[in-house]
Amino acid sequence: MLFRLEPEAIVMIVPVLLFSLTVHEFAHAFAAFRLGDDTAQRAGRLTLNPLAHLDPIGTLMLFLVGFGYAKPVPINIRNLKRPRRDDSIIAAAGPLSNLMMAIVVGLALRFSFPALMGALRSDPGNASLIQAVVSMGIYATMINLALCVFNSLPVYPLDGSHVMENSLPVGKAMKFRESARY
Repeated sequence: MLFRLEPEAIVMIVPVLLFSLTVHEFAHAFAAFRLGDDTAQRAGRLTLNPLAHLDPIGTLMLFLVGFGYAKPVPINIRNLKRPRRDDSIIAAAGPLSNLMMAIVVGLALRFSFPALMGALRSDPGNASLIQAVVSMGIYATMINLALCVFNSLPVYPLDGSHVMENSLPVGKAMKFRESARY
C-alpha cells in the first residue's frame, strides 16, 4: 500500500505512523502502571522508544499491504484493583491518545495556518517547506483519527472489544469473549 504513494508522502506518513503507534501503546502501558499493573514496565514497554513497541511482522505488513500493527502491551489483570473497570480504562487509553494527538495537531494547524500563509506571501521560496508542514499535519490528524476509530471497534483483538466486554453483564461478557474465537 505505501509503495503506491509518492515518496514525499511516504517520508511524512512513516514517522507519523511510528510515533502514533508508539504513543498508543505507551498510553496502554502508562494507564496499566497507574492502575497498579507493572507488567508492561517490567517488560520494558513503559517507554516512548518505538523499538519497544514495533512488531517486526506488523511493521512489514504495514509496508507491504498498508495495514499493520504494533506489539500489544502485556497486562496482568490480577494486578488491577477493579479488573473490569481498569481493563476498560487501559484499553481506552490507546484510542484516546490517538484522539488527543489528532485534536492537538488539528488545532495547531488551524491556528498556525494564518501565520503559515503570511510566511508564504512574504517569501514564496518557502512554499515547499510550508506545504510539507501542512501535509504532515494533515496526515497526522487523519492517521490518528483513523487509529482512534479503528481501535475503538468492539471486535477482538481491538481495544474496543475490551471496553465492550467489560461493560456487559458478566454472563453476556463471557459469551462475547467466546465469540472472539470465531
